[in-house]
Amino acid sequence: MADKPVVVYGASGSMGTAGIQLAKRHGAHVTAVCSTRGVEVVGSLGADGVMIIPPFYSTPTEDELFHHYKAVGEALAIPIMIYNNPATASALSRISSASSRNLPIR
Repeated sequence: MADKPVVVYGASGSMGTAGIQLAKRHGAHVTAVCSTRGVEVVGSLGADGVMIIPPFYSTPTEDELFHHYKAVGEALAIPIMIYNNPATASALSRISSASSRNLPIR
């Protein structure tokens, strides 16, 4: 498993956190998939990057979504990838390419 990419879904839950630790112990490159509430947990466990889903219990505006991801990106030392689920977060598809270039995504 050394140097192999591993994606852990539900990474901030009990099974996901165990999966991250096991994969890292065996030398894998781990991408964690979780909500924004779990990004600090997966980062602290050694995830090499995180794919986060947008907030979907509310309908954020384009500006609110931009500031949300900007804050997340600034708070983490690991790269983030934004996962878009248009059925639950249609505002994400409206973020302009010009404004998305200003997000701190590595």
